[in-house]
Amino acid sequence: MEFRKLSKLQDVRSTLTKHSSKKYVNDGINEKTDIAIHHSLTKMDLAGSNAEGYARYHVNSLGWPGIGYQFVIERDGTIKWCHDLGIRSYHVGNSNRFAVGICLSGDFRTEEPTDAQKESLRLLVLALRKDLPNYQRTRGHNEFPGYAWKQCPLINYAGIIAAPVQTGATKPAESLPNTYTIQEGDTFWSIANELTGVSVNDLIKANPDVTPTNLQIGQVIKLGDAVKVEKPKPKPTPPKAPTKSIEQLAREVIDGKHGTGDVRRKSLGSQFAAVQARVNQMLANDKPKPATPRKTVAQLAREVLDNKWGNNPQRAQRLQAEGYDANAVQREVNRLAGSSSPKKSVDQLAGEVIRGEWGVNPQRAQRLNAAGYDAAAVQRRVNQLV
Repeated sequence: MEFRKLSKLQDVRSTLTKHSSKKYVNDGINEKTDIAIHHSLTKMDLAGSNAEGYARYHVNSLGWPGIGYQFVIERDGTIKWCHDLGIRSYHVGNSNRFAVGICLSGDFRTEEPTDAQKESLRLLVLALRKDLPNYQRTRGHNEFPGYAWKQCPLINYAGIIAAPVQTGATKPAESLPNTYTIQEGDTFWSIANELTGVSVNDLIKANPDVTPTNLQIGQVIKLGDAVKVEKPKPKPTPPKAPTKSIEQLAREVIDGKHGTGDVRRKSLGSQFAAVQARVNQMLANDKPKPATPRKTVAQLAREVLDNKWGNNPQRAQRLQAEGYDANAVQREVNRLAGSSSPKKSVDQLAGEVIRGEWGVNPQRAQRLNAAGYDAAAVQRRVNQLV
């Protein structure tokens, strides 16, 4: 394979986040006729704007089997190889079966790909054209059926492939249609993420008869109405606060300032994964140490005689797990019971049992055993006497 010879290729297929039960279909390399070019819609300098971050988002937030692209080209030109070429991952809906997906990290609505990204894209596409037996064409995301309105990839990929470092816009996205047909891998979140000024709530309000968590391939939803949903008048934008570090944001999360679940994810945006990882580390390091023993040996010994700690060896294990000296407790138990070895005969004990001085079973047997006596022998003698 020519693409495997590229100097900036990095194989991450075995290390990226994957769904615990869902699997992508492998249709085989012969099915692949197209190459699809995407941009990630995340600022390239943000934490998590890489193959690892996209994989976590696609699996943990969208519920996909794995990352949606075969390749991710990051800011420094590194080419992350994410799937075998024949995998039918989710990136161009109903065209997934025959398209290999390449995603460049960055939001090309407001920024340009780096020269390193452009050169890696050029070399990768040229190599794949040789490697795919039935290759036909390379297209941008918005040039695939059903995606003319997508603002993706917004770069002149054809010019980049033809000659290094050439820049300029690709074919512009068409005006938003009134309806959209659901394709493979679509969610309200992924659709809204591609539309300027449209939120998930807008789509829900525009489609009251549609269940967002149960979208079906081929289902038609309204987009034009979503844009028409009345938006609140924008408030004056306050001056931007200084950018906070991952450490500061993690402290705020622990203090409850960013909510939980989807609220936290939305509040932190593209920094969610990095902040959550730091929160997990901080909480793991801040676990309280086991409390020091609060009861005396004498108190514990009386609790043992009252059968609050069970029998050995479990009793000793429980005491040690709570930070107590099981041997010291047993010595005190023996002392309270009379001595380290039984002083009363079986007949004496049987008489005491008959008089009710040792309670009833099973507590009686447990108390006798805790005091160092043979409860079974005592019971046999009781049976003989009564």
